Parts: sequence; structure tokens; C-alpha cells
Amino acid sequence: MSKNASLIVEVIDTKNRHIENVADVRLSHTVLSDPRYGCTLGAHKKRCVFKEIDASQGGRYKLTVFPLCYRPVSQFVSFNGGESKHLRIQVPVNPECVSAVTFPQFDELPDILQRCLDRSSVDAGSIPSGRELYEALGQLQKAGLLNIFTKMNATRFSNQASAFSYVRSLIEVRGARIFANVDSELWSQVQTGLSSGQFDKVSGRLHEVRPGHTMTGSFKTDDNVGNLQLTFSKHVENGNYIVDADIDDARGLAHLFQVLNNHLRNQDSHPYDIREILLSSQLLDPGYDFRMREEKV
Repeated sequence: MSKNASLIVEVIDTKNRHIENVADVRLSHTVLSDPRYGCTLGAHKKRCVFKEIDASQGGRYKLTVFPLCYRPVSQFVSFNGGESKHLRIQVPVNPECVSAVTFPQFDELPDILQRCLDRSSVDAGSIPSGRELYEALGQLQKAGLLNIFTKMNATRFSNQASAFSYVRSLIEVRGARIFANVDSELWSQVQTGLSSGQFDKVSGRLHEVRPGHTMTGSFKTDDNVGNLQLTFSKHVENGNYIVDADIDDARGLAHLFQVLNNHLRNQDSHPYDIREILLSSQLLDPGYDFRMREEKV
């Protein structure tokens, strides 16, 4: 019986669409020095088909995908004799290759987010609220806001209310986090979630405390990747709560997509990376999309 195997590889983005940019696909045996296979995908070629793969010596191969404008990923593939496999490899976008971003218009936002923006005042009130505030946000700010809103709105407590339903107004919007005035009930619900295992208590030492406030605790959801972290501070006089909300990457790209280590940064998570993690790991769509640099074949 033949020990030759076969493999079909498709490369897709986090919305499960074939990527249009060029991608080099390489298959290398982990023991034998000779069996190596290569293929190039492009706009007019959606599949790599590898035939007559040597499945001897255990048939264990390393599959590596090097796409233009997306992060390179790798994984191990094992063949048992003449086995045939079909893999769809998901690759996250490289933020440096995004040429444009399509965001929803203000009227297309969920009502709960529109109402929050209407109540908000950022940069010490220098930017008007509502539609004007949303339209004044830069691309990374807007992406960060939509990421965190989507995750907070999907985080439900035992009373079925979402974490975002307790947000009164936004104070500051950054690419990696938002600061918001919140109802004290959010603190209470997170404490209940702490008891049930929905949240874990974590260190908040890297999070800043706004003037006139003291930190009361930092808590993170129990997701494998894409954790929502809520860091609470309380006003020393009136007792009102502010929350610093962000989504922790925690090497999520390496864990989830197996992105090659030398293509990861050691800096704060880019909001476009967070979008990819939410889409792939939790099927949460922040509602914006990318246009990539035109590098097709």
C-alpha cells in the first residue's frame, strides 16, 4: 500500500474569505531533509494542492504560510499512510498593510452605543457629543471603541444585562482602551461574576488612575484569548465609579493563529489585532472591515 499522502490548503481571513493577496505555502518534513513542497496562491488561485507527499518517517510536516499583507502562520500536519487532508488556514491581517478602513456610520451603530455617545464628552468637552464625537474619532480610536463595545455588549451577567449597559458616558477613547463613567451596579455584577468564575481578579498596576480617584480592583473575563479587562477606580469624594476597559491580547495571536514569533510586536495590542482575535476566537464582529494594499497576482 502506498504511503504517499495528499493535501489541499486554502488560506482565508478572519471572516472566512479567501485572501486576494499573494501567499507562499511551504510544506517541510520535520525529519527528512529532502521532502519539501511549495506553492503560491493569488487572486486567481485559491487552493494549493500537494500530491505524492512522502508519509514515511511518521509523515509529520510543518506547514508555513507567508501571505503578503497578513501575518505568517505555521502549524504541524501529520499524515497516516495514504491519507488525504483539506485545511483552511486562517491568517490575521498585518495592520501595517491596511490601506483603508470601512466603519459603520453613526446611524448604523447599535442604539445602546448611539445613546452612550450622545451622553458623552471627551477631551474635557472640546469635542461635541453624539454623531460629532463619533465622526471626530481617528481610525484607531474608532476601531478600539467598536472592539471594546462589541466585547462588553457580549459579556452578559446572571441577570442577562450586558457589561456595556452599565456605561453612562465615555471620558476618553484610545485605540487600546476606553475610560468611562459607569453605574456602581457594574462593580456589583463583576463581584458576582468573580464568585461564579466568570471573572478573575488580576493586577491593575499597569493601569493609570485618573486624578481624584483611587483604584478599587481589576478583573478579567475567563476567555482563553481576547479577555475583557475592567479596571475600576472610585472618586474619593462622591464615590462615583470610572472603568478603564480594554481587551487583553496576552499573546493571543501566537496562541490562536500560531503566528511566527518574529512577526509579533512587544508593544501594546493594535486594535486591528484585537478585531482579528474577536472574530476568530469568539465570532464577535466589531462591524468594520479593511481594504488591503493592492499586491495581487
